Amino acid sequence: MSSTAHRDADAIDIWNELYDPDDAAIWGDDPAALVTEDVAALWRRDAARDILVIPSGDGRNVRSLLEEFPGILCADTSQRALARLRRMMLQQGRAEPQTRICDVYAPDALGMSFDSILCWDLLSHLDSPRVAIAGLLRCLRPGGSLVVNFFADDDPSIIDDRSTKIGPKLYRNDHDICYQLYDETDARAVVEGLDPLDIDLRKISWWEDPHPGYRPYRHMHRGLAMILRARS
Repeated sequence: MSSTAHRDADAIDIWNELYDPDDAAIWGDDPAALVTEDVAALWRRDAARDILVIPSGDGRNVRSLLEEFPGILCADTSQRALARLRRMMLQQGRAEPQTRICDVYAPDALGMSFDSILCWDLLSHLDSPRVAIAGLLRCLRPGGSLVVNFFADDDPSIIDDRSTKIGPKLYRNDHDICYQLYDETDARAVVEGLDPLDIDLRKISWWEDPHPGYRPYRHMHRGLAMILRARS
């Protein structure tokens, strides 16, 4: 994550340092079912072949999908995260995935277009999510899908004793990472005027396994999932 905005630029180094060089998984290794089931079902329905996952992190949500969708390109700003993804795949005796260092604000630098793009658990951390979405939409082929999510303002886990309120629906955690919370009106305002073919917005909730050293207990999240279609 980076931009000319100070908060986003600082976050690149923070996220990279969070990934343990000794191979510990900061989010755990169990994928989120919403991604491996619901998003995978969308990719099957669309017969998606060329897929961008940004940020991929260490591949928690994509390692189990790469066998079915070998055209996934895993992109992130974190060298450590991508290195762990490659190590994990090789340790499992699987092919090394396609990986690229890429800023979500500059996906055009990949020089590629995609049938589908997944941008999960990132937009709520950004100063300018609208700029990121606009750039990702430009990288979609006609009729392609962009799947994103926002942290909901009634999420029971994301505001805890490690969080400090620094603005309206805006918090900073003890890793100095900022995150914005959204309701449905807020989320629609982010994409207003971007003119995708279609917008599907829905409220979601799910359980997460412990994140070692970060949120080390099973917890529930609420959010807003949005699917945007590029015009044909």
